[in-house]
Amino acid sequence: MTHRSIIKFLIICVISIVVAWSVVNISDYAHTFHASWVVWTMGAALGTANALSVYAFVMAKSAEVQRPAVIGIVLFGGMSGALQVLLYLQVGAPLLAAVAFGCFGPVAEGVLAWLHAALSEEPQPARKPAQPQRDVQRPQPAAGTQRQPQEAQLPATAPASQPAAPATSERARTAYAMAQAQRPQKEIAAELGVSLRTVQADLAEVRNALTQQNGVHS
Repeated sequence: MTHRSIIKFLIICVISIVVAWSVVNISDYAHTFHASWVVWTMGAALGTANALSVYAFVMAKSAEVQRPAVIGIVLFGGMSGALQVLLYLQVGAPLLAAVAFGCFGPVAEGVLAWLHAALSEEPQPARKPAQPQRDVQRPQPAAGTQRQPQEAQLPATAPASQPAAPATSERARTAYAMAQAQRPQKEIAAELGVSLRTVQADLAEVRNALTQQNGVHS
């Protein structure tokens, strides 16, 4: 529940209290001349009709709706205020106090109804959708691209501590030399432009040839 919804709900609650104020005042004054339960329905009709007229005036988009809404505000609000002012004058209240208490109900109904309608019509700022975070992947070097400087300085032959690669294919010997330089197999595959399975097959071929070569020399 947003702050706007809470404020609108509280406005409705206060409007209900003010309408009840007007209903009681109008009914008490009308009961002097018409002692019947009908006066309570008249008070309720005047109190709610005034608030609805103001609400309709604010929500209206055309003059065809605004004109009857203005007439309703003048008729219902004016009659409600007049009857309540007469009630306080009847009990001996000063004129200023009678006008203040008598006009409080219809004026408060109109202002609160206007505020509620304005909050309902006010456009709300659109929320920006949260952008998903993308995993940053390091680009793999394509086949035939220039190696990094430290890779360019690698010796063409295997280290002295490692046996030299036997006479196998050029690609297999290159893969073997890169593997001896602690290069990952995936990186070797990307460097040579072949699949990982092909690199593994080339390394196995070189190892088999080395095994056979060592057996012959022994």
